[in-house]
Amino acid sequence: TLLRGKMKPGVGYMAVVHWLQATPLQSWKCQCTLRVYAPQRLQLDPLRDSAIAISSMREAYEAAAMGPRGACLKEQGGVQLRCWSDRDSGTIVLVFDATTAQPAGLLASIHWRLQNAHLQPNFPAEGIEAKGGPAEHIQHVELVPGQRQVTLVSWLDPLMAFSASYSWQAATDPCAECGAPVGTQLPGRFSGAYRKVERQAVH
Repeated sequence: TLLRGKMKPGVGYMAVVHWLQATPLQSWKCQCTLRVYAPQRLQLDPLRDSAIAISSMREAYEAAAMGPRGACLKEQGGVQLRCWSDRDSGTIVLVFDATTAQPAGLLASIHWRLQNAHLQPNFPAEGIEAKGGPAEHIQHVELVPGQRQVTLVSWLDPLMAFSASYSWQAATDPCAECGAPVGTQLPGRFSGAYRKVERQAVH
């Protein structure tokens, strides 16, 4: 794979390389060669600090979803729900951004349909693996103003079929009584139903 890009002098860049693990492990060799071709000398060093590497990966996924190549699924009240995906690597990134939300935060529900996929609802925290046949999972996201959450879906076994799809609901309008966003179902708390009283929504 040849990746083309322009680099500015004096600026550090990070390349995220993702190996798909084959089954059985004996058939998989952890080998890769990276080369950089440029008119000037460049140095490419592995990032060995795991904490920094994970933080950098999250920043890279956020930048992909929040940047021009990402898609905006919802933008309202200072809240953004954005997506970036890569079909070749089987990667899906959702960013729930309530950092500038006013006055309420974000309440979202995502219905995932997964096969041979690893779902990390709050990346980089561990998630669930959908091995074998298709599986469904309901994810709930509840953010207060100032928070941001990244969800990552990745391919598990490259020797097996992979599929991932989702549908979503998201609310940002505040309840006149409790202040929480209305319009999205949250089992045990909100049914998703609401009524408007003098232009204000109430659970």
